[in-house]
Amino acid sequence: MTTAARPYRQPVPRFWWAGRRSYLLFMLREISSVFVAWFVVFLLALVHAIGAGPEPTGASWTSAPSRVWLR
Repeated sequence: MTTAARPYRQPVPRFWWAGRRSYLLFMLREISSVFVAWFVVFLLALVHAIGAGPEPTGASWTSAPSRVWLR
């Protein structure tokens, strides 16, 4: 039984994108989408809390220890 020889693939450095400015700008743009998505989720949670009435929108919702570091 013979197997076909695979072509050699050179290893790619982990920070290959840091070598060129255009690649770096592309990666920064892509990573910023994570922060935009987090902001949208946080904003929707606040809108939901406001829509639920005055009780859940107290200062304790956004000042909880688990959420302070997120802001």
